[in-house]
Amino acid sequence: MGAFPDDDERFRSPPLDASANAVGPDRRLGQFDRHSLVLWLNPLLSAALDSQGGALPSYSVEPPDSVPQRAFSAHLHETIHYWQTIGSTAGFLHTLGDATSAFSVMDDLIASKHHRKPVLHTVPDDADAADPALLASVRWRHIEYGSALLDDPMRAVALLQRNPRYFVSTGQTQLSLCANTAASLADAFDRDFSGLINPESWADAYERFVGDQHKGFETEGILRIPLGLRDIAEAQARISEIQHRDLTQQAVSWRDVRANGWLGPVYARAFDRFLELAKLDEPETPREDSVNLFLLVCDVALNPSTGYADDLDQSRQFVLDFHPGARFERLCHVVARSPDLLKGHELPSRDGYEAVSRRLCGVLGGRPQRKWLSLFSNAGTRPPRETNLQNSTPAEPMAPSTFTGVF
Repeated sequence: MGAFPDDDERFRSPPLDASANAVGPDRRLGQFDRHSLVLWLNPLLSAALDSQGGALPSYSVEPPDSVPQRAFSAHLHETIHYWQTIGSTAGFLHTLGDATSAFSVMDDLIASKHHRKPVLHTVPDDADAADPALLASVRWRHIEYGSALLDDPMRAVALLQRNPRYFVSTGQTQLSLCANTAASLADAFDRDFSGLINPESWADAYERFVGDQHKGFETEGILRIPLGLRDIAEAQARISEIQHRDLTQQAVSWRDVRANGWLGPVYARAFDRFLELAKLDEPETPREDSVNLFLLVCDVALNPSTGYADDLDQSRQFVLDFHPGARFERLCHVVARSPDLLKGHELPSRDGYEAVSRRLCGVLGGRPQRKWLSLFSNAGTRPPRETNLQNSTPAEPMAPSTFTGVF
């Protein structure tokens, strides 16, 4: 799309960090970039982990908070970010954002006679509605906005207030992200939509959402959602890391967790919100049921089935069922209303996980992830599109221009 401006202007999400006071103020232990899928560890910690052969012995003799122990904890934290990215609905849709945008605008860019760069900043506002350059710019922005609002809605709101061009509504951007991701995936391995949902009829659903003034589809402003994918992912990774330290290195109290600075603001935001909305007291240790329930709520929040594995239900609130931050808020309220939620169920355990997940997903109008993964078992039965590398003439592609207007 032309020149590459800074991350803020591109609405590009910064990497996920792991840091702690134990190695000095503002010193990063590790980092995971969800756009390139690159995991990075502080060189000191990386060397310490390599010295152990890449893993700690079953009964480590390393003292608590030693460099090898911190290295393993940081590596665990970043590895969790990797699995959150490729293994959750929200993470997968977000990390595919750039590829989805490129696929979705390619045909329009090829057809366009607009040769000025960057395209996003040089297409005039009064361009013809059918101008391929305008169509490409609008679709690119819609997907970009959708990805940014999915990941960090409060940051995205601030950016949108400075750069609102082509923005329609929060709900429209989320639908655009889902529809165009489905189109790009289908073109790669499921052109018959044998496993993926087919979004070609979503324009009707969109009109219904707008007409009925569903949450997030109002055009008067931007829906403000307190948390997003980033907040939930950071809290889940850090608290999992804390549990690992507690179970394998040295038993700690929650007071120790706070005092040691292990739960700084970026990591505590979602957990503190959980305790507030669920009306739960702060735990005494990282092993309490409330901590394990929080980790499960994070899992459910990050894995909507609607718009990805399930078609749209026009009678339901799409944004509240799909956006991870909105799902998280609703799940916390379910916990507050359900003091018996864990009755007869042990967490962490597979049976407890499935039973509680079913109950939580029932409220959100979706299914537990394990129940819908089987939908993709038939996907890809048709060979992917072939390309003749000698003359670079691809087989006829699936046309992303099928998704006109709002998408």
